[in-house]
Amino acid sequence: MECPKPLGPTPLGACKWSSVDLKTQMTFHGGYQNKSHPLDVQAIHTTKGTEHFVAVRKTEIWLLAACRGPSYRRGDLSRSKIIEILKTKAEHLEKFGDNDDDPMAHIVCDDADGPPPEKKKKKTSPLKRREDQVLKVEVDLVPKAADPTSTAKKSVRVLLCGRQKLVHVHSEDLPWLVAYIADEVNFGGVVSDVSDVASAVAEANTTVPGLRVEWDFQQLTWTGSFVSGPLQGRSLSCAPTNMTDTKWNRLLAAERVTGTWDAAALHDVDEGARLYLEMHCENLLGAASAGGEDSQ
Repeated sequence: MECPKPLGPTPLGACKWSSVDLKTQMTFHGGYQNKSHPLDVQAIHTTKGTEHFVAVRKTEIWLLAACRGPSYRRGDLSRSKIIEILKTKAEHLEKFGDNDDDPMAHIVCDDADGPPPEKKKKKTSPLKRREDQVLKVEVDLVPKAADPTSTAKKSVRVLLCGRQKLVHVHSEDLPWLVAYIADEVNFGGVVSDVSDVASAVAEANTTVPGLRVEWDFQQLTWTGSFVSGPLQGRSLSCAPTNMTDTKWNRLLAAERVTGTWDAAALHDVDEGARLYLEMHCENLLGAASAGGEDSQ
């Protein structure tokens, strides 16, 4: 059926009338938030039907909200590296293919009884079909910060678009990517050395006498334990999510941090939580040594 068009003259400054095309907008909902967000999607028509690839940037509002919740900050996903890994591996596959440009493929065997092989003219490769530009990249199923012992892998379908090679991920792989980035960021990007876990000796590792501070991967908080001294056996914790402008200003007054609370990035808040825990433990130790433990 022919698409209807107006019979009147074209308005001044308007472009030529084109057929009306109705598109279904793909939206994202889930993660650590409950709103729906529109997505930047590329549709690829394949022999198996239409497949959709979603543009992923660490500054996208939907991705920030999904991984960090409604109270996200613009730079919250700066610690995540998976998008860069997908892009680097996809570019490598785009350039070399699965065989990594095997040098053995260039060896030519001479036939002593026959004429030397004719030199073939180099053919320029035609532009790839959109379907053939989809690359399958293999990466870790979960980040090492979440599970250092995991060896499981996942194949992710990636499409690189435009001159900037913007990463687009298949819509079916998007739920995995969001969960992966959330773990990368919320675990603080710190990878525990498995070989050291079993043999670790509980000893002080801070400037506060007898205090050992470690990151708790399960509770996502800094935990401080007194392993010696008058407070031996006592443990306290401070999570980055519990940091406030009041606590930050106390650190600022003690010259342990610089800059304002509003300008603090994610890694600054993480480090601030650790410093605040150490400062509080130092005050407790000082009060206990003086004979009257501060209960704040």
